[in-house]
Amino acid sequence: MQPRTRVMPMPTGLSYDEMKSAIGDALDARGHVSRPLPACPLELEAWRRAARAAARSRGRSVRTVVDDGTLHAWLTDWPRDDPERALGVAPEVGPLLERTETAKAG
Repeated sequence: MQPRTRVMPMPTGLSYDEMKSAIGDALDARGHVSRPLPACPLELEAWRRAARAAARSRGRSVRTVVDDGTLHAWLTDWPRDDPERALGVAPEVGPLLERTETAKAG
C-alpha cells in the first residue's frame, strides 16, 4: 500500500503539494519567500508546514515569521555555497533578522 499524500486545497487554489513545490522553488532560487498574510489561520499553518517540508526535503532548515502583514520563510543556512553567495541574501532577510532577534531579546 502506497502512503497517502495529504492534499489540502488552499484558498489560492493550490494543493498542499503544489504549495510545497512552489515554496521550494522560491527557496532554491533566492533562499527566501514571502506572501501576504492569509486571512485563514489554517492556510497560515499549512503554508508554514509546506515551507518546513520543502526545506527538509532539501536537507535544510527554514525559519518562518509573520512581520507587518507578510508571511516570510528563509533558509537559515543561506548562503552555503558559491552559487548561493553569488546570488546574495534577499534584501528582506536582514531587517527581518534584526527585528525578530530584537523581539526575542526584549
